[in-house]
Amino acid sequence: MEEDNFYRWFRREKYTIILTVLCALVSMLNIEAIQNIIVKAVGGIFEHNLGDFLKKFPFALVVNLVIVIVTFFSLIRTGFLIDKDKKKSQRLYKYVVEVFGDNSSLAYDQDALFFRMKRAISQFYYAWLVVWGIWFLLYGGQLVVELCGGIESAFSSGGKHAFTWFNNTLNLINSLVIFYIYLVITASTVKTDMPTQSNEKRRHSTMLFVLLFVAGCFVMDFFSTFLTNESQYTIVQLWIELFVGAFASISLMAVLGRLNSSYLNIPIGLILGLYLYAAIQMVYPYMIETVMNEKGKGYNSIVVMPIISYIAAGGKLLLYLVIQWVVQKRRFLFFLLHKANSLIESDDMLEEFNQIYGKDEDL
Repeated sequence: MEEDNFYRWFRREKYTIILTVLCALVSMLNIEAIQNIIVKAVGGIFEHNLGDFLKKFPFALVVNLVIVIVTFFSLIRTGFLIDKDKKKSQRLYKYVVEVFGDNSSLAYDQDALFFRMKRAISQFYYAWLVVWGIWFLLYGGQLVVELCGGIESAFSSGGKHAFTWFNNTLNLINSLVIFYIYLVITASTVKTDMPTQSNEKRRHSTMLFVLLFVAGCFVMDFFSTFLTNESQYTIVQLWIELFVGAFASISLMAVLGRLNSSYLNIPIGLILGLYLYAAIQMVYPYMIETVMNEKGKGYNSIVVMPIISYIAAGGKLLLYLVIQWVVQKRRFLFFLLHKANSLIESDDMLEEFNQIYGKDEDL
């Protein structure tokens, strides 16, 4: 049987993947070299204005936006969802009975099993599309502001506060959707006595608890836009942005923890790269506040923001590759079934292990 791993899949799908990645990376080309070529082509007439424009142009934002757009259209072409089909339902149930046995709680009801798996896959898929859509709004809005001369030129003091609130809100919603993806995976693979009992109450209570914190942050951020004292506003924003960054980091790490399974066989390099991407969410406050050097000059717009933005762009590419890998060959459905069954049988397996190996007091 042909070995199935990420690298073999990458070689098999190399043209589609490489074309998608190249389209996204085209905006990372050497900007100075492009500028020199254009200037030489049109002569010295526009040299000064063109140079100033290219120096101020927000290439890091464009990189992220291009990657989001290209990978989004690639994701929506993925044949991931499973249709309501009687034959598919029967085949899925037959697999569960033959592999796990008819005593498995997953084999309790054929229709309930298929509905559970179909719902989990649909929620997983559409939630990621929402994440990509929010990224498009976030980077698109930031790009428009930068093209209008930056936040200082585009807005008054109140407008700056409103734009910061806009960024914080989109980041909060995005992190909330990613946390929802974590709950979807958890609820679909959690230990249950019957497949019809998917711990909806526990998932709803967890989501409600998180929503209360997010809503509190949202309300605090909204009312902070009306503060006229800039020092007070800065302090409030620091705490809000720390929460936004921490929530984003925790949400993504929680999803990665669920997906990092031998059933999905995701390469460790991709997982480590995505954990780095999750970790940089914690520096979100530095994307807003100016970092001061020893001479008292701000350099976040020159050094910190572009570096973090390019790392974020790389993280989105890695996330795209992982999602593409997960959806190939119904791998996510395979993962849901086997993960759920292993959790269901874990207590019985542990008890059997201790009966053979020895009692707890003998260990």
